[in-house]
Amino acid sequence: MMIDDEEMMTDEEMLADIEKILKLRKGEVDCCTRPYCMNEAVFTDVLRLRWCEEHKFCGECINWAAAHKFPPLDCYPYSILNDPKHPKINPECWKLTLGLGPEDAIYLVQAAIENIESHETVE
Repeated sequence: MMIDDEEMMTDEEMLADIEKILKLRKGEVDCCTRPYCMNEAVFTDVLRLRWCEEHKFCGECINWAAAHKFPPLDCYPYSILNDPKHPKINPECWKLTLGLGPEDAIYLVQAAIENIESHETVE
């Protein structure tokens, strides 16, 4: 397999990535909650999780969930559960799904919320 010249990073890009990694390790940069995302955080949700611009919608989904008392959400093949007997667990379910869940799960959660929002009636 050959690597196209256009796909290769320039020396400046590699140096910038190395500098970013070093700053992250030293704690000089506040990075996004999503794993493997090295982007700088620009948004904080109600659970105090930090999100970069690309993943800001995850924090907005958590804010929506908090405003709706962390409801259960079914977005096949994924679900976010809600345990009425243990309400402290419910925010954790949302946090785990949006913070550590697979990419397709977070986009399905966003789509499910948008679907709910589009069907809510204004009273």
